[in-house]
Amino acid sequence: MMRERKRRVYKGLVISSLLLLFSWSAFSQQYRWRSKPQHTWIFGLGFQAIDDYNVPFGDLFKGGRTWHLLPYPTRLSAERNFNYGIGVGGLLQYNQLKQGKFVNEVTNPSLVHVVSFDGYVKYRFNMKYKKVSWFDPYVALGLGYTMRFSSASSDHITTNIHLGSNFWFTDRIGVQIETSAKFALGASYPAHQASYLQHSASFLYRLYPSKRQKKSKQRYKWIRKKPKGNANRI
Repeated sequence: MMRERKRRVYKGLVISSLLLLFSWSAFSQQYRWRSKPQHTWIFGLGFQAIDDYNVPFGDLFKGGRTWHLLPYPTRLSAERNFNYGIGVGGLLQYNQLKQGKFVNEVTNPSLVHVVSFDGYVKYRFNMKYKKVSWFDPYVALGLGYTMRFSSASSDHITTNIHLGSNFWFTDRIGVQIETSAKFALGASYPAHQASYLQHSASFLYRLYPSKRQKKSKQRYKWIRKKPKGNANRI
């Protein structure tokens, strides 16, 4: 039973990765992309839902039963972009495992507060297309730490894979749709009782470096001051 669940998880991740690779290759053959990003930072604020059903891809789209979602933004993100589509970033997220919903295939008996910290390295397939600048898919790998404030469960370090895309409306404003699989480290890897899926939707704002060039100032202007009149005159 455990092996079957692992196979389902790996199969789903492989299929998702192949779909992203296919979309990237299709676009890259048609449009030339830049190796150096024009922007440096991307900040996000959004909503996120925890799916802790413990059955990989079971009841995946039945959010009313298995998704734990709060009605206000609970996700903060910051990302620094470098050349060739590489970026690094961090996430701070808060959520609640609500009473009466499913957690690990059983009804959750009480409210549980959940806080997670995540760091990742990201590869963006479409960093800046000349003609298709609005579509920005990516894959990211990283580590995280999830704290569950409940006596029935403990805190765990997780290894994470993030699959998603940014959709840009303007040069600075966009939205992000992402699904993350978090595999908890434990006596057995992955520790299914502590592993979970996380889905998010965020508003994005990206910063561009200043284009103003600093003018070099002479500290002692009188050194190079040209003499007035004829300098050789006696």
